[in-house]
Amino acid sequence: NNNNDDTNEPPSPQSQFANPSSTAELWWPSDIQQLQIRPTLDVMIKSGMAAYVLAGMEVRVPPDASGDGKEWKNYGMNSQLLADQWTSFNIAVEEDFRIESFLGHVKIVDTVQESLSVEWRPLTNEEEGATCDDEGKIAAATTQTMNALQTLGELLANLDDASPIADGMHIVSIPVQETWINLPPPMRNQKEDEPNPISYQLACVATSESNAKEMLSLDEELLSLSATSLLRVNVLLVSPGSESEYLPEVYKPLYIK
Repeated sequence: NNNNDDTNEPPSPQSQFANPSSTAELWWPSDIQQLQIRPTLDVMIKSGMAAYVLAGMEVRVPPDASGDGKEWKNYGMNSQLLADQWTSFNIAVEEDFRIESFLGHVKIVDTVQESLSVEWRPLTNEEEGATCDDEGKIAAATTQTMNALQTLGELLANLDDASPIADGMHIVSIPVQETWINLPPPMRNQKEDEPNPISYQLACVATSESNAKEMLSLDEELLSLSATSLLRVNVLLVSPGSESEYLPEVYKPLYIK
């Protein structure tokens, strides 16, 4: 900056911060063979108290897909997925409150208008989906979410002044299940003018409504009036990390055996 410049215009946001929309994108390097996710209960903690609840999602490279045979997670600016709608924490104590996960395939409805639709299905491991009906899945999701809330309650009950979340605002993520779900590999885009296409979409819904899937098709205004938190994620195939000339030394064991 020029110190002799009398203008008081602040620097552009692009020069200071990551685009917030990047928290709704999952970038999948083409040389990583497998990514896994599991839903999480994300809670905004304000001065040691739970204020808001968010549907969340944890992502990892499993040990058998990394160069060094270790589990890799990244909570950087572009990989910590944040819901685009939050809801009051008081909703989390309602009966049937739960977090459900879905996978959506994007389909072209009108090639002229380039309008799209998304067909959603529950996101589970195949063996789980084959052994549980809809009511069973809702009951299981409710139980898992309540267990996560109990873990949160124990955490907050034992806070002291030395805790890093006792003061200020923080987001705490608690997995609602132990098992990880394998994501289908993204498809490479065939159009040269779209280097980062949406391969498919992921969604996590935190709600007490009887049909969580219906929340995904609600108008945004109606959704904002509901007691629901919604996380929507675009899965994008990106260039191989191992071929990047800017690959940091710390990430080389992930990509290079």
